[in-house]
Amino acid sequence: MMVKDLSKNDVIMHGKFPEKHSHYAGLLLVASLLLSFCSRTPTRNTTNSNTEPPVANKWELRGSLPGQTVSALAMDSLGVLYAGSETAGVFMSTDTGKTWTAMNRGFTGTDISQLAFDRDGHLFAAEANHGIFRWDAADSLWSSVSPVDTPAWSLLPLTNGEFFAGMSDGIYATSDGGAHWNKLSDTTITSPVLSLTMGENDLLLAGTFGDGLYYSIDMGSHWRLSGLNMGVINTVFIDSQDRIFVGLFGGGLLRSMGNLMVWETLSDRLNSSILEKLVETSAGVLFAATHGSGVFSSVDGGNTWEAFNTDLSDGIVPAMMIDNDGFLLVGTDSGSVFRTLLPISEPRKPPDFGDE
Repeated sequence: MMVKDLSKNDVIMHGKFPEKHSHYAGLLLVASLLLSFCSRTPTRNTTNSNTEPPVANKWELRGSLPGQTVSALAMDSLGVLYAGSETAGVFMSTDTGKTWTAMNRGFTGTDISQLAFDRDGHLFAAEANHGIFRWDAADSLWSSVSPVDTPAWSLLPLTNGEFFAGMSDGIYATSDGGAHWNKLSDTTITSPVLSLTMGENDLLLAGTFGDGLYYSIDMGSHWRLSGLNMGVINTVFIDSQDRIFVGLFGGGLLRSMGNLMVWETLSDRLNSSILEKLVETSAGVLFAATHGSGVFSSVDGGNTWEAFNTDLSDGIVPAMMIDNDGFLLVGTDSGSVFRTLLPISEPRKPPDFGDE
């Protein structure tokens, strides 16, 4: 089915999105009217039956960042866990989330959009005021490596050593740890890039704030607008079967079976119109984190979804990842970090960080 065009008046924006900046004042009015929907009391501990769910569908609370929304999660090859927050920077945990230590020396802003490691093992943070920062573990210091002093929203490390950053005026790329950047799509993508992902055959996807989904098949040198040509795209994901999923603020979850001009909505199959994050296990099971209804799983490529919320006490889930040992981790709006009681995937092979 074809999805109708979504005007900028149809979108809902999360607090960390670019409405905090004056040049998005026109969209802020719409956001203020619609955010009342987002702030309703989230669905808690949603299950699909009254029977006791299996242990695989249960969560345990690991620890919390007091009073801080967990906006991003990342883990290094040694199993050290990192959490980004919306107001207090980055924290680290060496005990899989039980205890947390702030690591903010050198930051000039503390609103973290995303965390990611490049191929050489450098930890990068996308900060929603002042761009890209890189962590120097030897000096315990963050340094700005941003190509421009504008908000940064998304990060994408590639296996060839390139590292992409989605910023408020488009996409930038570096291949030397942030020392030098090359701006891509100078005249094509000029709106904030909130999400980036890469699939087979060098297919790159960029979800934007208000202008829909763009794609590139030549490593970002040239970009074209897909059939999803308007709307705020919070997350974009390509699964192992090359199905493309888009989380559209206010429009729920959309899916394309490969034709970027044709999309179907899956919103009626999830109890939320706002998708925060998608991940896939080694067995091809999909997990979707929502804004208000917790976590859902799908074993059939998104056709059907089951609530995955037993003992998950906060239904607003901005951050989600599969850790090195195959456990599913989520970070919530209330600052809590939860982990599944059992692994849901095969252990993840640590990235090759060379001689670092």
